[in-house]
Amino acid sequence: MTMYIRYAFTGLLAAFLALSAAFMVSTGAAQDADLRQVLEELNRIRGDLTDVQRYVYRGGTVPPAGAAGPVAAGTLTPDQAARLEVRIGQIEDEMRSLTGTVEEVAHGIAQVGDRLDRLVADVDFRLTAIEQAQVQGAAPA
Repeated sequence: MTMYIRYAFTGLLAAFLALSAAFMVSTGAAQDADLRQVLEELNRIRGDLTDVQRYVYRGGTVPPAGAAGPVAAGTLTPDQAARLEVRIGQIEDEMRSLTGTVEEVAHGIAQVGDRLDRLVADVDFRLTAIEQAQVQGAAPA
C-alpha cells in the first residue's frame, strides 16, 4: 500500500505543480470571485497534500480523518489506512475538478485575448484608412 500511496502522490504532485503554474500565469484574472474560490480550494488541497507527503516521504505524522491526534509512522490500523485511501481518492477527484476549472478559465482567457487581437487589428486598419484618406486629400491641394 505504501508504494500505491507514493505513486498516487507523485501523480498528484505533478498535477498540483501544473495547476500552480497555470494559476501563477493567470493571477491578473484573480479578481473574479469564482477564481478566488478555486484558489482557496487549491491552497487547502496544497495543505492536505503537504500533510500526506510529510507522512509518506519523511516519516512524519498526519492525522487521519476523524482521528483525535497524530499517528506515528508505520502504525496505521486497517481502518485508518482505509480512511487515508478514501481521502486520497477525494483529493484526486478535487484535483480533476480543479483541472477542469483551470482549463475552462484558460480557454476563456484565450478567447478574450483572440477577440482583443482582432479588435486591435480592426482599429489599426480603420485608422490607417483614415490617415491615408487625409494624406490623399491634403496632397492635391
